[in-house]
Amino acid sequence: MPAQSETPAQFLDLQGHPVVVSFLAMEYYGVMFNRSYAVIATKKAVCGAKVFGTVASPRGVLGAFKWRDPRNFIDRKTREKYHSIDPESPAFLQINKDNFQIATDTISAIGFSSKKKLSMGGVPHSGSLIIHLVDGHKRELILLGDQNGPEIERLMLGICASANRVTV
Repeated sequence: MPAQSETPAQFLDLQGHPVVVSFLAMEYYGVMFNRSYAVIATKKAVCGAKVFGTVASPRGVLGAFKWRDPRNFIDRKTREKYHSIDPESPAFLQINKDNFQIATDTISAIGFSSKKKLSMGGVPHSGSLIIHLVDGHKRELILLGDQNGPEIERLMLGICASANRVTV
């Protein structure tokens, strides 16, 4: 995995807030659409900042190489929208209707799968993080580019005190 000087939280200039872990992920939406998020996890909440719409397979070797760095999924205008916003605040949700906040005490289990998703085509990804909620719902966050899935899972389990590790 290439060295990454900035995490998504730093890239969005959220350094003043108590971020435990952050990563870039895509979530399926509808039948053929998807949404990409900078996921920012604090001790209280897992927050998703929508930073990119539908992700398509890159064209050519250079395109695929560019998308290995997850920070390339966030453009300058998007970064400016989130500048110094507290990800746990109501203002964070108002930036984009697709943003989300999940209280860490509502997460019952977390699991990581390194298995590649055929539906992702040529989009570089590092597997999926599955978050199970106490209400029975779950969210699958596909890690975009080259990211350390097992480490993200470990850090997420560390902040979600009541969550168990689940095999995916």
